[in-house]
Amino acid sequence: MLGIEYPELKDLTYWHDKEIDEEIEFRDQTISEVDMLVSFENFCFVATQIIFGKPPTAIQMEMIRYFEKGPELRGIMAFRNAAKTTISVFYVVWQAYREPRINIFCVSGDQGKARGMVKESRSMYDKINFLAKFHPIHNMGNKGTMSDSADGYNVFGAMGGKSQTFAAAAISGNITGSRAHIIIMDDIETPNNSTTPDLREKLMARDSEADNLLHDEFSGSFGLTFRPFKMYLGTPHTEDSIYYRRQADGYKFRIYPARFPNED
Repeated sequence: MLGIEYPELKDLTYWHDKEIDEEIEFRDQTISEVDMLVSFENFCFVATQIIFGKPPTAIQMEMIRYFEKGPELRGIMAFRNAAKTTISVFYVVWQAYREPRINIFCVSGDQGKARGMVKESRSMYDKINFLAKFHPIHNMGNKGTMSDSADGYNVFGAMGGKSQTFAAAAISGNITGSRAHIIIMDDIETPNNSTTPDLREKLMARDSEADNLLHDEFSGSFGLTFRPFKMYLGTPHTEDSIYYRRQADGYKFRIYPARFPNED
């Protein structure tokens, strides 16, 4: 298997799990809440089995590690259906699990996908028992924190105010007016907004607006200072992709092509 028979390819970040059947490393099935709080990898290992009935694939585990431990300026470029968005949803829920006061904002290519992320992340509080204590329904009756809609919600323990625990919007919509500790730019480049130089410049301008939404540093759980950041997930649509431009600005991207070199 790739990375086993071919050690020289072991460290490549673009192997294609759909063509290999590598067994996920065995983990103790009694992972504790502390284990999940301190490790996104452990959280995903447990949560994916509850929701999907199986652990993440090897390529998904690689992405999960980069979400958690990548450089401050980071991004992922990958083929369609690589689970970039699903992992970002899990990341949102994990961060709120660790620190309910956090504000996370996702900007997506269209409103339907943005709302889909809100719906998917919120549903995890219905499906996973150890998240139930943070369910948005516990804010009912509290005008300061009660916020639960198709575009965003607050978990129990949120600070309240204008910014929600998690909110999402389309890149073409209103992305100003709230602040965030984490901004996820998820597939903001689409065929409809990147086919001409003018459209790509407009997309860059909209993307740059999001930089003004980042909070200042704050002291979070575990006595750690949290440094807000913005990250990218996407599939390039042109040779002049916004993701390539962000690379030039210092962002470090992990790239997962749909094909990889093999023995032939």
